[in-house]
Amino acid sequence: MSAKTLSLPVAQSIVAGTTGFEFAKLELNANTSGEDVRVSSLIVSDTISGGALTNLGNLQLYSTNAAGVATQLTTSNSTATNAASTTFTLTNALVIPKGTTVTLSLRADVVTGTSGSHTFNLHSVSATGKDTGATVTATPSGAGQAMTVQSGPTVALSLLTGTNASPSVNKTVNIGTNDGTYFAFKVTPSNEAIKVRTIILSATSSAAAGIKVKDVKNIRLYRNSEATPFQTLSEMTCADATGCTATFTATDNLLSEAVSTAAPVTITVKADVGGQGEAKLGDNFKFYIRATSTDFLAVGNTSAASAVISGTPTASGLTYITPFSVKVTSEYPTAAATVGLSAGSKVAVFKVSNLGTAPITLTNVKFTDGGASTSTMTYKLWSSVDGGSNTDATVAASTTVANTVDFASITTNSLTINGGSWRFLTVKTNATAVNYDTFQMSASTLGDLKFTAADSDLGYDGNSDGSSSTGSSTGLYVDGQPTVEMITARS
Repeated sequence: MSAKTLSLPVAQSIVAGTTGFEFAKLELNANTSGEDVRVSSLIVSDTISGGALTNLGNLQLYSTNAAGVATQLTTSNSTATNAASTTFTLTNALVIPKGTTVTLSLRADVVTGTSGSHTFNLHSVSATGKDTGATVTATPSGAGQAMTVQSGPTVALSLLTGTNASPSVNKTVNIGTNDGTYFAFKVTPSNEAIKVRTIILSATSSAAAGIKVKDVKNIRLYRNSEATPFQTLSEMTCADATGCTATFTATDNLLSEAVSTAAPVTITVKADVGGQGEAKLGDNFKFYIRATSTDFLAVGNTSAASAVISGTPTASGLTYITPFSVKVTSEYPTAAATVGLSAGSKVAVFKVSNLGTAPITLTNVKFTDGGASTSTMTYKLWSSVDGGSNTDATVAASTTVANTVDFASITTNSLTINGGSWRFLTVKTNATAVNYDTFQMSASTLGDLKFTAADSDLGYDGNSDGSSSTGSSTGLYVDGQPTVEMITARS
């Protein structure tokens, strides 16, 4: 008969507290035997690296029959405590029919809170011929594989961006918008499955704006692509205008089942924006996980050990609250074009459309020139009348800043756009161009164009000052980041 320690299971990590883990497979082969073999005892050896032999206990041997049913082999001696060598004296000898092979599974429990690695191999076998009683010599082969004990699970948190995930760029949202997606992250455990006990979402705002408790409400957490949230919260807790938190806790598990190492979970955060008289116009927000030591807590599903968390996913895009959509779009040129060198040459036309019902006043306009023109070039901004054509223009403002074409505050020009109406904005050169100068204007950043909306026009308290008849919401973002085509100055 031959005996060996198989190369399965492969070397791997296990978590302290795991019970009945398979550390080795042992093969007893009677294929060349002239009679059935009777095995009365076996000795297994454990080679450790770090930790202690006694970090394992309750050693057991199992034999699996042809139907795949595993049966524990009982012993007349105790194998409750691990040692460098452990003897299994079988209560009933294991009979291996000649011409067959038996595979045994060596299993043990891992003591909670321990670490180190264990490599088991078959040291010796005591066997005789079933009929003759003659001693059967078997010199075991095979070294076994190291099984490394981890003290507990680890969890990596990572940001998810894209469609129905965390905003990667700044955007606007209309007041009263429901069921928006504002954050998503992935939970990837290692070593063992986990139960999630605490998730604290933080919402922050830029210094120029703020966030209040009614800005974002009805926060909902979704697992993967499920249609029903696994957690809900009616409103956040806000310490001040710069930050709020949404806390979700459970005594056992926030989710309906443990998160396995083989199937990481996506958690998507959806919410509603407060309605008229609730949310403050101009406020902005984004979500993130603030601190791994307190804001995401999990335990091992088997070990119950606290998970070590890494990663603080943070949405990179802010969401700005507006009363309704005001959009800027590109109108001219729609294809590459040329102009003369003289001042007053038209290099771009944009259209600002008020898609709401109340009037607004355009207050700030800034464009970026992606072309290559002389550093002394300046520009003038022209505006059509409210609802006018793109050729109906009067001077609105001028700038002496090249490349960043910032017309700054234009409040003195009273560029009001009624609900459902629009204005065309035309950019013209205000100095003589150099031959082959190029111009390519864009509203490259959300917020390059801003507007004001009066509470008296909106019909509600948009700026949260306690009155719906006085006051205005200022610095509201025009949506859109259009770019016109290139213009070349030619003599």
